[in-house]
Amino acid sequence: MTRHETAPREIALDEPLEAEGKSRLKLVYGAALGMVLFFLHQAAIISGAIAPPPGYEPAWAIRSLDLPQYLTWLAAGRTSFLIPNYHAPWVTEPALIQPLFLVAGWIPLPPLAAYHVLSLALYMVAGMALVYAVRVFCPEHPGYALLASACAVPLGLLVLAAGGLVHSLVLFALGLSGLVDYAYNSADGLFRGGLAASPTQSLGTAFVLLFMAVLAGYIRDGRRGYARILMALAFFSAFFHPFEIFVMIAASAIPLWQCGRIKTWMGVTAAGLLGLAPYIFASTRSEWVRDVGERIQSPMYPFWIPENFGIPFFLLAYLLLMRFRMPRPEDRVLQNWLLATIVLAFVPGIAFAHHLFNGYAYCVGLLLVRRLASDTQLLPLLKRNRRPALAAMAGVALMSGFSLFVLYRQIWKDGRRADTEWLLSAVRPVSERPLLEWLRTHAAPGDLVLSPTDLSPWVATLPLTSFASHDFFSITYTEQAKLAVGFYLGDNMQRDLLDAYGVRIAVVPESSRALDHLPAYAFRESVGPWRIYEFPQARMKPYPGLASLDPTLQPSPRTKTLEWLARLRQR
Repeated sequence: MTRHETAPREIALDEPLEAEGKSRLKLVYGAALGMVLFFLHQAAIISGAIAPPPGYEPAWAIRSLDLPQYLTWLAAGRTSFLIPNYHAPWVTEPALIQPLFLVAGWIPLPPLAAYHVLSLALYMVAGMALVYAVRVFCPEHPGYALLASACAVPLGLLVLAAGGLVHSLVLFALGLSGLVDYAYNSADGLFRGGLAASPTQSLGTAFVLLFMAVLAGYIRDGRRGYARILMALAFFSAFFHPFEIFVMIAASAIPLWQCGRIKTWMGVTAAGLLGLAPYIFASTRSEWVRDVGERIQSPMYPFWIPENFGIPFFLLAYLLLMRFRMPRPEDRVLQNWLLATIVLAFVPGIAFAHHLFNGYAYCVGLLLVRRLASDTQLLPLLKRNRRPALAAMAGVALMSGFSLFVLYRQIWKDGRRADTEWLLSAVRPVSERPLLEWLRTHAAPGDLVLSPTDLSPWVATLPLTSFASHDFFSITYTEQAKLAVGFYLGDNMQRDLLDAYGVRIAVVPESSRALDHLPAYAFRESVGPWRIYEFPQARMKPYPGLASLDPTLQPSPRTKTLEWLARLRQR
């Protein structure tokens, strides 16, 4: 039997949006899917808006470290193309470029509203990209592909749900990590998230899905227009979110080489490097930008990948080990993407490896369906045992759906709590808004503000330099947080904080024992339960460099390369 006789009709990328037969998915469905997922991931925010506890009001944002950082960049980008480090307690030159949030700054709304508008728009874009990719890779089985991708939930989350069903505290405790894994560590701004899904992740996932789909079409049809689209995607992906480009370059190398289009791969690589150029230039120009990159390291553990992508990943791995060879050229794209991501995640010095997995759940889902649909031995067996196969699939889907229900129920419950149980809140004290407004109108751009660690990330959004306000961008966050906590507990740390760092404004709760050590002459004003102290003679110090702050640190190969480029630039 020839390939023409066995292969289903393939849909070219430039055909009308409707797939044939039962696969009449349209891009508008993808936009609607993205919109639904956006509001689902606002569960904590909606819950906090509906029923904040007494003394609290809706924050209209997750009380995390990352979201206020994005708001800081958005607000700062409205007045400056390059941004200093508002999260580090030193004088830092404007050097960071954040193109996505510069664009968001054009939205004529307050920063938080503009952020949500951008996020909604990119959810819809990512949803359309997903439907587009499904049409290219699985036009015969789009529903199964989406279902397989949705069922790629962490094993820990399944264990957590099982613990709830059988009322087992042991299983529940073992599965708690699944809450964080799905809602935060492996969030991708589309199916996955709830606490950490952001516009950067939605855009990264959209670029991944589009690049995979266009690459498949190019390998199949060889049209030059596809090559230009690939290069454009590589450039803009690197320019707006410089993480997924490494997977794009690595995963496209073998498929393009096998079909004799290595020049296109070189063009993709060059376009990606061009998109990365502003970040490379900023890293060679600015020591603090290099040092932040050194801090943004996320150790990857071998079992993290199968654990986070669950049953579909294990089933796919088993089937590929049985027979890796698959019939269609598009399959090679998915296979190489699957493997290249895993390899890159363990490269020493790779910055924030978790971002490499944006779009990975859909690669797993698409490839699993393609592998099952192309197996000439397994497919007849599944058809003969249709009912058991459907029952097994329904069981996995129901368990996955129930585990996600457990997750979002917890997100909903914690979203309206001041003291959360497991996850993050979306409410804030009613006294916080007037305090931030006072700082906005009275503090100067060069002032260093000390505040409690649950408030400090939001002080940076004004934007003002804020002490101990971000786990990566504060560079020495752990040490700063210890100093801040000790200060508010009553330790006399005036020398460590005021003299060593140059804190100019200290925001102190009226219940804090720190008031016993602060001089009366420095008292400036009371704003609700807050006491504001100002030290006019205090001045922030120049950034000393990570080598001085942490002499025992061994720089990664990435940082060593950037330092070498910086020395070349200075010659």
